Amino acid sequence: MRRRVTLSFLIWTFTISYIMWGTIIISNQFSYLEFGSPISMILFIIGGNAPAIVAYFILKKERRVDSFGQFVKRAFAIKQKLLYYFCF
Repeated sequence: MRRRVTLSFLIWTFTISYIMWGTIIISNQFSYLEFGSPISMILFIIGGNAPAIVAYFILKKERRVDSFGQFVKRAFAIKQKLLYYFCF
């Protein structure tokens, strides 16, 4: 089961990233969309955050997390109050 989850995570992560970034590359080659425009930045951000997006959906599907807050707690393993992390 763990292997299936890992394989699913990798396949979806690379697929989403390659589709988003490939769209930017191809549209830039044909001058439909310049890099740095708002639409290309949205595609770039989605492609860059694909691992976190896919991890949330897979954990939700596997019923290992119930809410987004629980996912954030689990993903970042926040053990102290946030104030302690930001104060020097």
